[in-house]
Amino acid sequence: MQLVEQQCSRYLTMFSNCLQEFPQTWHLDCERQKLKLAKCAESEPTIVKIKTECKTEFLRYEGCINSNPVHTHFCLEDYNAFNKCAEKFTDKKTVVTKSMNSSKEKSKEAR
Repeated sequence: MQLVEQQCSRYLTMFSNCLQEFPQTWHLDCERQKLKLAKCAESEPTIVKIKTECKTEFLRYEGCINSNPVHTHFCLEDYNAFNKCAEKFTDKKTVVTKSMNSSKEKSKEAR
């Protein structure tokens, strides 16, 4: 997460704000912000390495999020697997910890 914050803070803020504004429909309403954040993150070498080396875990997690946009807490196991893989390539957590936590909170609020 810290790599994304350092390199792409503007886009991360835009995406986070959108998630807060549209907790039930973020998967529809925040697509543009999500794509901008992803494009920015793709320019960070460590993130590129993680996406390459942890592709299976990332795709599993991404698929779960896409299948459960309102109930992202269902994806915690996939997230943890991706995070464990990603940690091999950095001494700090580099994946979307805050977004996952905020998504879980939004899911609880929606119930």
